[in-house]
Amino acid sequence: MGGFILRRQSFDADLISYVFSPDGKKIHYFFNKQESSIKQTGETYRTINHWDSVRLLSVDRGEGHGWRKFSILDIIWVYILGDLRGFGFPLEKLQFVKKCLLKPLDNSVTLLEFYVATAKATSHDSECFVLVTRDGVADIATRSELESTEIAGRLPKSYVKVRLNDYVERVSKKQGIVTINEPSLTVSKKELDLLLAVRKGDFQTIEVRLENGEIKRLAGTQSVNKINDKKIWETLKEMLSNGDFQDITLKQRDGSVVLIQRTIKDP
Repeated sequence: MGGFILRRQSFDADLISYVFSPDGKKIHYFFNKQESSIKQTGETYRTINHWDSVRLLSVDRGEGHGWRKFSILDIIWVYILGDLRGFGFPLEKLQFVKKCLLKPLDNSVTLLEFYVATAKATSHDSECFVLVTRDGVADIATRSELESTEIAGRLPKSYVKVRLNDYVERVSKKQGIVTINEPSLTVSKKELDLLLAVRKGDFQTIEVRLENGEIKRLAGTQSVNKINDKKIWETLKEMLSNGDFQDITLKQRDGSVVLIQRTIKDP
C-alpha cells in the first residue's frame, strides 16, 4: 500500500532503534498485550462482532470461544474505525485503511504502532496525525513530516485528518498509562550503519571486523556483471566518483571484462 507522506530523515534509524533496542522491545510487548475487555473500546458488542466478521479486527479470543481481549493498539484501531465510520467511510474503504495502517514495517511492527510509540514519546516532534483520503488511502505523519509533505506538494487535495495523540491520551487515561520516554538508542553508529546496509540490500557480502566486541570496520562488496565493453570506463568513472575508500577488481574472459567488483570500506 503506497503512502504519500515524506518521512523524516531519521525515520529508518528511529525505526531500527525501536525494533532492536531493549526499551523498544519492551514497549512493543506492552502495546500488543491483549488483556483489556471490550468495554475499554467504547463500542457495543454488536459493532465489534460485525467488524470482526468483516475482518476489520484481529482480536484473539484465546482458547475456544472465550471473551475477546484487546491490546492498546487494538483499542486505538477501534477508536480510529469508530471515527471514520462517523465520517461516513464505508466498510470496503476501511479495509483499505487497515491495509495501509496495519502493514508491518519491520519485525511485525506496524505503521500504526510506530507512530503510537512516537506520540507517546517525549520528543519535540511527537504530535502525530492520521490522514485518510476519500478512497481509503491512509498514512500517518508527525507535524514536521506533514508540513514537509505539504511544502513538497505531495498532500492529497482532500482528506480527513485526526490527531493520533488524542486516541493515545484517551486509552492512556482509561488504563492509567503514564508518558513513556523514547526508546534509548543502544546501538553504536557502526552497528546502525550495518543494520541499514543489510536492510537496503545494496551489497552481496558485508565483512565486519571486531575489536574487543565492537565494530571497527565495515566492508561491503558490490558486483556489476554483463558489462557492455563500451561502457566500462563510464562504469569505472562512476564507481570512483562515489567512494573514497574502496578497492575495485576487474575480471576478464576471452579478452572482455565480464565482472567489475568493488569493496567499499568504512574509513
